[in-house]
Amino acid sequence: MIKYCSQTMAKALVRNGLIDEEKEYGLYAYGFETFIASLINIGAILAIGFICDRLIHTLLFLITYSSIRQFSGGYHAKNHIGCFMTFIGIYGSTLAMINSIDFMKSKVILIIFLSLSIFIIGRFSPLEHYNNPLNNIEKIRYKHIARRLSISLGLIALIGLFHPYLYEYSLYIIFSLGWIAIMLMMGYERGRGKLKGTL
Repeated sequence: MIKYCSQTMAKALVRNGLIDEEKEYGLYAYGFETFIASLINIGAILAIGFICDRLIHTLLFLITYSSIRQFSGGYHAKNHIGCFMTFIGIYGSTLAMINSIDFMKSKVILIIFLSLSIFIIGRFSPLEHYNNPLNNIEKIRYKHIARRLSISLGLIALIGLFHPYLYEYSLYIIFSLGWIAIMLMMGYERGRGKLKGTL
């Protein structure tokens, strides 16, 4: 359904003479497909956040995750259903853990987890997708952006941990950074596995 909609939108641009069918159709179709899938994922997560009375928390999670992930890269599911289920699983796990564990007694563990996540993001970013290869200049630029964003958001979360009214919001930023780091490690391991398979 998503592929059909994206192809229909790209064909409309071709028919109206806005893009060249041979050179740009595939690029635009893929761009529309990615955009529609992202909207569905974000809409579902926001709906869950609204139902669970965690809308602001959810927005913080999404802003952190989306802003860094576009530059860090990492693991990608093989299809849109897999991507949707992975993202729902990530956020559902985050809600469950934050609501069931008393993190106020574990600030040291949270700080270690936050520091490790920022280190992994800085070390392994960007992990490019085969549909979106990067040149050397882009790789350097993406690494710098991913590092700066993760450090900046990490500092905000760290300050919030020691504020009684902000600590819960900070947890969503910390978990978001943690999931980005996990996605990077999964993507890195999957890439290594493919390389071993070709040797």
